[in-house]
Amino acid sequence: PEQASRTSDLIQKLGWPLAIAMAFGALAGALNTMYSSVAARVTEIATLRAIGFGGLPCLCRHPRRIVDPRRNRRRDRSGGHILDL
Repeated sequence: PEQASRTSDLIQKLGWPLAIAMAFGALAGALNTMYSSVAARVTEIATLRAIGFGGLPCLCRHPRRIVDPRRNRRRDRSGGHILDL
């Protein structure tokens, strides 16, 4: 009983900081993914803004590209158009 209590305390003292650090790491990874997605589409976003789309519709135009960036890479390699208007 006493050993189990000490083990439980040790796990909690090590576990909570580790869980918080992992949460920050996951947040940093998600932000990095979103940043790279937008950075890869700078030309497309600028073109959409130039023809009259607002900021939010430009970012929401192709949500599948953000979720699955491989789809966008296959299209680019095949010689298709990046801009789907």
